[in-house]
Amino acid sequence: MINKIQSPFYFVIIINLFSGLLFAQIENQATPIENISVANGFDVELLFTVPKEELGSWVNLCVDNKNRIIASDQFGGLYRFEVPAKGKTLKESDIEKIPVDIRAANGLLWAFDSLYVAVNDYEKKMESGVYRLTDSNGDDQLDKVEKLRGMQAR
Repeated sequence: MINKIQSPFYFVIIINLFSGLLFAQIENQATPIENISVANGFDVELLFTVPKEELGSWVNLCVDNKNRIIASDQFGGLYRFEVPAKGKTLKESDIEKIPVDIRAANGLLWAFDSLYVAVNDYEKKMESGVYRLTDSNGDDQLDKVEKLRGMQAR
């Protein structure tokens, strides 16, 4: 699995989502491919343009244990989707909202069958800190939120 995560394919996806979505959210247009520089051997594809009104502003990405991408909305929740085949794009219906009570994730890490989330909620609707999300009953849904450490955030 490590080889898959470190493969050029995932690098392309992450570069694409950050470049094509994050930097162009003001106009809700993807950065033109010719304006993106990547190392030799890597390709850039536009997979999806995040509709800000419906899905927020995606600021973090990670890959889970089934090679799905998890994205966090800057002030909202978490989303999950399977990586489309090369040359294919995502539809909004391909994206699943993760039904868990967490918001304002500024960092994501999948490790040890858990999603670790760094929360810094500027709106103070949730205590800032580091949380662990797990699937408590084996149904492939993250449904348990455990605060590991609170933090003072600005």
